Amino acid sequence: MAKITRLELLDGLNLAIQLETDLRRFYEAAIESEDIPANKELFERILEDENKHRKLFQKKYEDLTGNKLLYLNVNKRRRLVELLSKPTTADKILEEAIENEKRSVEFYENASSLVPPGWLRQVFADLAEEERKHLALLESEYKGAEDLEVPDNGRPKKSEDHAA
Repeated sequence: MAKITRLELLDGLNLAIQLETDLRRFYEAAIESEDIPANKELFERILEDENKHRKLFQKKYEDLTGNKLLYLNVNKRRRLVELLSKPTTADKILEEAIENEKRSVEFYENASSLVPPGWLRQVFADLAEEERKHLALLESEYKGAEDLEVPDNGRPKKSEDHAA
């Protein structure tokens, strides 16, 4: 990702909309690929939040410009989220989700200090906190998954229970 040193209001909105759009696509792909119900449920909850964020930014963009946002043209180097390229393991999906949320936190923390003072700065600061909560949930799920073994039937079972 290219280092950003200053953000104009509309640029900040565009980057945030692109980030939330990419997160939405990531979580949609993760839900499709995920076989573990608890992970799928967590991804669905986070997806709902990311959709709310995107809609908030799109509404603000439309309010400011008077135009409906039809297309974003954010340079790939400035995009933060890695989309799932193909179905993969539950652990790998969680690892990618964790990395994406870390990037989101970093973006919102940095962007909040780079946009002009005002409502967007506060929204970015608030979203950094919300993305930190997503990160904590994902890390907790990942840590819990390390303690579980998933048998062929796809239902998680505690390792010590499985050995008995």
